[in-house]
Amino acid sequence: MKKVLVASQVDEIAKTFLIQQGFQVLENNQETDNCFDENPEVEAVLLMPIKFDDNTMNKMPNLKIIARHGVGCDNVSLSAATQRGIVVTNTPGANASSVTENALMFLLMSGRQFASKLINSNTKSLALSTGNSFGYELSHKIVGIIGYGNIGRKIARLLSGFNVKILVNARHKYVIENDEMASLVEIYEKADYIVLALPATHETTHMIMLLY
Repeated sequence: MKKVLVASQVDEIAKTFLIQQGFQVLENNQETDNCFDENPEVEAVLLMPIKFDDNTMNKMPNLKIIARHGVGCDNVSLSAATQRGIVVTNTPGANASSVTENALMFLLMSGRQFASKLINSNTKSLALSTGNSFGYELSHKIVGIIGYGNIGRKIARLLSGFNVKILVNARHKYVIENDEMASLVEIYEKADYIVLALPATHETTHMIMLLY
């Protein structure tokens, strides 16, 4: 019976499905660097965001597939997997709604300086005495969205209710109905808010920091 190593955090539905398909399901917490040491015989791993590199693959000579439980594969050494003929998969769009809602939450929090309010225990009395609303409305502002895949497009749809002007920068050509394509320079110069909806690659990592 083929053995699959699954993160203990994975929903029971997934584990039950694998068992029904005839696999032996092993579990670990995938929270420490040595969490894969005890199961060298497995042929498949259902992987959380923990790092899975060349050294880890060396410990699993029978490994045939690494299935990322989420989007992106930046925690997996793709070159090491390719050298060994190991297939690496992920689930594009699986958490797009969750990430989109978080992005909108952080936009609203940053505009209203919500973190500063939590730090300042006298915020309420200070606002009443000065009339200061502590922040800015998101409505009617300019929002730059860099990256226009599943998440970028969902963010744009949610923002439509705030009557914002959206500037989009994407690597691929998209049909944009109500928004406007823009260069990175235009977004950096004009946007009141900027949202990065991009995969973590060598080209995108620290792309904002590189401006300064």
